Amino acid sequence: MTKINYPALIMDGEREMIELGIPMKIHGFKYLSDALDFCLHQEELLTILTKGLYEKIADRNNVTSGSVETGIRRAIEAAWNDPSGRMKKYLPEHSGGVYTEKPTNGEFISLLVWNRKKKYHLPEYGFINGIHSSPSSFVAQDETCYTSDREEEENDHKSRDSED
Repeated sequence: MTKINYPALIMDGEREMIELGIPMKIHGFKYLSDALDFCLHQEELLTILTKGLYEKIADRNNVTSGSVETGIRRAIEAAWNDPSGRMKKYLPEHSGGVYTEKPTNGEFISLLVWNRKKKYHLPEYGFINGIHSSPSSFVAQDETCYTSDREEEENDHKSRDSED
């Protein structure tokens, strides 16, 4: 079994964020890096952002989970509004055309995780450096789409509508 150079995996994600126009000087950059770190080990955190992932990042950085959510959102907005348009060009290319609008926090974090797994030929789920991460629905079998925050919200609305 090939040993994964875990720090290189995180640094590659940080390089990608810089290339997309996320400034290193803002808190959201650090929070996104931490999100990548946590989610590579525990993919299920992608399904429990507020009560899971954001709290872990907040504990690591000694801030509130609200600050984490805001910081990540602002980092994504900074890249989305960057005049170069790098993120707007990158997303459709690297998501199989799934993302053509500004991604939510969860969508962007999922994309970072998925791109690392694809680039480094890691399993869609399972063990990374001896730590188990269970399967989550964010990576489809054909590796082209995820269950996004928007899709979950739409499904919730559909199920409520069908109950009426």
